[in-house]
Amino acid sequence: MKIIVNYVKSRWEIDLPEGDTIADAIVAVGIPINDIGFAIINGKVVRKDCVLKDGEDITLYAAIVGG
Repeated sequence: MKIIVNYVKSRWEIDLPEGDTIADAIVAVGIPINDIGFAIINGKVVRKDCVLKDGEDITLYAAIVGG
């Protein structure tokens, strides 16, 4: 299935097997999983274990840390 991943100023179109999750997509584009705070698909915040569907467009947001 084809998935589009957006993060900061980067955009990737990747092929993933059916049943893969957002976490799998994050790893596939080379982003450390712990760098991602949350993801949005279709205007909804989703968990990293959300199973993806063909053609979905994911927007990733960095984890915010500090004090």
